[in-house]
Amino acid sequence: MQPNKTQVQTLRLALQIADETARADIEMQCRCLTGEGREAGTVEEIQSAWYDCGSADMDSITLILKALYYLTLRGRVIYHPSMTNWVRFIRESRCDRSLEAMLDAMHAAASGSER
Repeated sequence: MQPNKTQVQTLRLALQIADETARADIEMQCRCLTGEGREAGTVEEIQSAWYDCGSADMDSITLILKALYYLTLRGRVIYHPSMTNWVRFIRESRCDRSLEAMLDAMHAAASGSER
């Protein structure tokens, strides 16, 4: 059974919400740092900041680990070369491009089957 257009659009929206929520979880719970380890304060520093996932309190560590695992699978984070619990967000990954191509193909097939 092929998905219809609404199901494809729902999947695309669900991925976007999951990406944004996982990122927000990390941004809210982890220290935002410059590459030198100072608190990021300026817009430029925040745009290229590293997030210290080891700084989350114990109450939120499970949430952070789940968000980090998800974003890693999606290719949405890179890890600092020497500070292994620091991550930086990236906007688009190869995973995104291949997933978008798959969703576009599913959407096209659903559009064709509704005719």
